[in-house]
Amino acid sequence: MRRHLMVTMLAVVVAGRIALAQQPGAFVAKPSAKQLAQKERAAKRQAEQLRKRIDFIPGSTADAAFRSGFNRGNPAQVLGTTLLTSGDEQTNFELVRRKVSGKPEVHARWDDLMIIRSGTGAIITGDSLVGSTYRAPGERAGGYFGKRYEIALHAGDVIRIPAAVPHQVIVSANEPLEYLLIKQRRQELPIRWYADR
Repeated sequence: MRRHLMVTMLAVVVAGRIALAQQPGAFVAKPSAKQLAQKERAAKRQAEQLRKRIDFIPGSTADAAFRSGFNRGNPAQVLGTTLLTSGDEQTNFELVRRKVSGKPEVHARWDDLMIIRSGTGAIITGDSLVGSTYRAPGERAGGYFGKRYEIALHAGDVIRIPAAVPHQVIVSANEPLEYLLIKQRRQELPIRWYADR
């Protein structure tokens, strides 16, 4: 009888473990509305602290990056390096040196601010980008412009290309175009392009 009782208890324990394994999370306590609200407030506080963090890049850092990776003897057609990503990850600071023109492109959620350091070139913008290919959610490249507008660029110029405006960087044949590119995320804008189906 004692043996029969032990076998029965063992069977109950095994059956209980099998039942729990088949129902993951069945006995996990769900957070209350109050706990969820506290977590959300804490996440907002942390995001606000990161947003208020100051971004600073000393001039010597940019100069050193141009001297080391962007030396005139480098054969690469396009060189780029990220100097800093903001604490809230909404802004990227990049140095770019182009010997060749870029492809037309459009970003649904990124403003591009360019500060030209040296060289000459142009920015072509358009009302639409026809025949482009999907690159990532909200990102397309290639194709051609419907209507196009051109702005000449020289050292010292500053230009901002708002999110969702198709654009292309053109480099003059004389010398490379070097610029500081500041990419600012526009979180409130919708992602307009997903993978082609």
